[in-house]
Amino acid sequence: MGCGMRGNENARSLHRLTSLQLSLPSLRAHKVRDWYVDSFTELRAFPAIKDAADELAFTDLLRSIYRRHQHAVPVMAMGVAELKAEVAAAGGMGALSSSSRSGGSGVFGRGALAEMPEIHQVR
Repeated sequence: MGCGMRGNENARSLHRLTSLQLSLPSLRAHKVRDWYVDSFTELRAFPAIKDAADELAFTDLLRSIYRRHQHAVPVMAMGVAELKAEVAAAGGMGALSSSSRSGGSGVFGRGALAEMPEIHQVR
C-alpha cells in the first residue's frame, strides 16, 4: 500500500502547488504555500519503502502532513476575505495590479513554481 501511495501523494502535492492559481497578497497565502512546499519536500525526501517499519514511518509522515494541512481551507478563506477587503478599500478590481487578478507571478501564480527552487532539488 505504502509504495503506491507514495507516488500518488507526490503527484497530488505537486498538482496542488501548481493548481492553486490564487494570488493573495497576504501572509496567510504564504503560510499555506509553505505548507505545500514542506509537504512536497518531505514526500520527495522519504526513502523507498522496503519493509513494514518503513511503511509505518511513511504512514506517520502522511499523518503529520494531514495535520499540517487540516486548516489550509479556513486559512485560505481568511486570505480571500482579506483580499476582498483590500479590493473594496482600493476602489475595486481595477485598482489591483494585473498579476494579482490573473494569477501571474504571485504566491500561487503561473510563475510560482520557478520561484520554489526547494521543490526542484533532487535528493
